[in-house]
Amino acid sequence: MVHCNAGVSRSSAVAMGIAEHYGDTVTLEQLKEIKRYLPNPRVLTIMRGGKYI
Repeated sequence: MVHCNAGVSRSSAVAMGIAEHYGDTVTLEQLKEIKRYLPNPRVLTIMRGGKYI
């Protein structure tokens, strides 16, 4: 379980990053369908191994 106070930006980005890392397409698609989640692009970029400036 991934959680933060609001549960909108960072936690959804971490959950998506974990799903991507493990190739869990079912969870990834489910997360994309939840409209209230707005994954933090900085967190996603860092989790994907990129640099965020």
